Amino acid sequence: MKHLKEIVTQAAAYNEDGRYEDAISLLDPSSEFSRAFLSPKEEWYLNFRKMYIYIEALLYTGEVAEAKQVTSLLRQHAVNGQERFGLNKETDQLLQFIQGIIPAFDADQNQYEIVRSLGWLIYENSLPADLKGQALYYLAQSHYRENNVVDALNRLKELPETAPSSFTRKVDELRKQIEQRMLLHAKEPRKEHQVFIEIGEKENVWIIELQHNSQGTMLAVMYRDGILKLLNAEDGAEIVSFEDNVPLYREEKAEEVCLAFSPDSRYLAVGLGVGIVKLECIYYDYRDGGDFIGKDGKLYRYIQGTYSILADSVQEFLESEAVKYGLLQKQKQWLVKTVYDSDISRWLLDNELGLTEIKEASGAYIKWWKSSDGNIFIHEYDKERLGNANAYVANTVDLQRLYNNSCLSIQGFPFHCYYNIEAKSAEIDNVRERYYFNHQLYNTCDYSRIQIKQVEGPEDIYLSYLGEKEFMLRQPVSDFLKKLPVLSLPLTDYDSDLVDFAIKQGDESILKLISYLTRLEDAEDTGRRTVAESDVDMLYVSEYFRRLVQFSEKMGIKTHPLFFHPYEAAGISYELTAEDWYPQLKEIKLTHAQRACKYTLLYMKLAQEGNEVAAKVYPIYEPLLMFYILGGCFRKGHGFIDVGTYSFHQSGWQSMAAIQPIDVYSNTIGTYKKRYLGHAVRKIGEINWVEKKGELSHFNGNSLSWWIENVGAAPAFLFKAKELNIDYSPNVFSLCPDMIRVEGTLVQWICESYLQWASLVDNRNPEAMKNPCLYDPFIELFRNENELAVMEKKIIDLIHLMEKEPMISYVEALKREKFSL
Repeated sequence: MKHLKEIVTQAAAYNEDGRYEDAISLLDPSSEFSRAFLSPKEEWYLNFRKMYIYIEALLYTGEVAEAKQVTSLLRQHAVNGQERFGLNKETDQLLQFIQGIIPAFDADQNQYEIVRSLGWLIYENSLPADLKGQALYYLAQSHYRENNVVDALNRLKELPETAPSSFTRKVDELRKQIEQRMLLHAKEPRKEHQVFIEIGEKENVWIIELQHNSQGTMLAVMYRDGILKLLNAEDGAEIVSFEDNVPLYREEKAEEVCLAFSPDSRYLAVGLGVGIVKLECIYYDYRDGGDFIGKDGKLYRYIQGTYSILADSVQEFLESEAVKYGLLQKQKQWLVKTVYDSDISRWLLDNELGLTEIKEASGAYIKWWKSSDGNIFIHEYDKERLGNANAYVANTVDLQRLYNNSCLSIQGFPFHCYYNIEAKSAEIDNVRERYYFNHQLYNTCDYSRIQIKQVEGPEDIYLSYLGEKEFMLRQPVSDFLKKLPVLSLPLTDYDSDLVDFAIKQGDESILKLISYLTRLEDAEDTGRRTVAESDVDMLYVSEYFRRLVQFSEKMGIKTHPLFFHPYEAAGISYELTAEDWYPQLKEIKLTHAQRACKYTLLYMKLAQEGNEVAAKVYPIYEPLLMFYILGGCFRKGHGFIDVGTYSFHQSGWQSMAAIQPIDVYSNTIGTYKKRYLGHAVRKIGEINWVEKKGELSHFNGNSLSWWIENVGAAPAFLFKAKELNIDYSPNVFSLCPDMIRVEGTLVQWICESYLQWASLVDNRNPEAMKNPCLYDPFIELFRNENELAVMEKKIIDLIHLMEKEPMISYVEALKREKFSL
């Protein structure tokens, strides 16, 4: 009997040589193979490879239907392996690839399916050369079938040079077909192509530039009048339109345009021929399209460029939702876990669970099952997508009935949260920093997602939301600021020569920070950053950047803030480390913080020994030490660096550097103590006042007659800010010069009142503390409404509404619903 490993190797060789029928014969599912000396993980991997090679051979021999069936089994096999052994990057890529190329062998399927799946796979994953070559081939083939010969030829040019002979023959054949088609009249193969008809008919305005995104799902189109549109590449339907380029066309007469999508399609760069480059964020259009009703009456969900059927009709959808929200009649909070077809198949065979179908809520695209005791409900939807099913479970005991091993990714319904079953903790919204008004939630400056402990079951989450269960709230900044004045310098942590050097240079605080980090038990709080903490984070980062820029310019070297270690400039070996001198560095739990401490001590020690370059280097890290102590975190992705709520491109980090030196100790205290005022200034500054259209009427806030004439009476709640804070009169024009557009109007008066109110909250005024989000609905209105006359009417309507329905804390709003367990 042949060994499984030998069979897989031989079958792969057959496919590479184009002997697909031999591979199918060798991999006959009825055949028996030896699995001796294989670990469970090795056996799972070889079986995955065996199924993958079998599917590949089936596709090349025309057995597409059978290939689809085996692909479904492969998908389940991959999911089972992921749950048992964790994510395997190779098998994940192979699964995505084989699913992506199936439309190439099925004449009935839309070729844009290949563009969507393979385009994303090629440009957002580091594929092995052979797999990337095959993906590029099929992408080129799909472009060719859609008469897009330019992109087809470009994809072939990206192919790696080395490839099996059988694959090379296919590439050569496709290249000849493309070259033949290029000889045809350019318009002939496209005359029936709907996309090219629709995007060219915008009221007879010429198109001057268009660009595909890498996934092939969207077209960016710039018209001669300056209008920029995003279109669905499949049917030409408009996704979104941007008109803010029109004034540039009229005033600057920009004739030349260049468009470019970021690889993940989150951003669109717009280059104008007058030396201006703009960046449009299109993330919300591409990722979160939402739900729609089609002409056929079916409900669709738009996700990542594709439409998936959500329900056969509105009635089917409502029946399904009735089951889900009917669960709340049994209890007020449920555990939720994403499940897979293989899970459901296994549970349906389990007699103890006794799952039965809820037929009145099930249909062509939705299925509901219920356990015999009513503690477990399974909801399956959109079967074409992997993992689109949820299990709703009453408690952790019932969860163990479904999963004997450790359970991950447990969430909550209806109050959203993330459970950690083993640690008996959960991450929830800090509802005490949220306020409710007019069916909307508003977050304070101190809002974050927080960890709560001692969570035995879903009822603890519910009680936490109602404020009936206490939880400890970590406040990294304020907690540390209390300790900062009394931080000690443990002399046993360092040698006496280094301590004497640090004291002489006035840098003993740096050693105190490193000692504090080595003893910090729980430094990582990166997922729950408040707005105030983000402002403090950026304070440290901007000062770190300033010191780094200053050093780089003096030394004439190029560097990067995330990888700063100028060992060559200091004349030392890259391998030299401070851990040999100071082993306590190994105790630091956070990798980035540990690295910053290692480099700081290394260069400080070298400076003590007389290294002049090192003496310039070690102080640069000081702001980073504070940054990491407070749980700060750099996040990298798509060419950007994220620091809390701030984001900037990696190549432009120098522009974020502070202009003047910042005392990171005193400024931390000032920034944090005035965090609500800083937050208010930012929110006002983010409003695009220049784009507002029309005019506002003149306003005299001190004139009672104006209020009586326009509002009916002077709203007492809006006058509290000025009554309670007579010592602070903000100049909104110095804080936001663009607000000159609304000078002398009700909008200016409200913005000034908002700043005064925020200052009151910073000073912990009892009246302001009752409602720190009082002005947020107005600021949201200012941001969203561009017609000033309409805005003025809405302001008055909002004042009347707030007099009738005052803003209250979210906890109080939940209690008023009179929920009962």
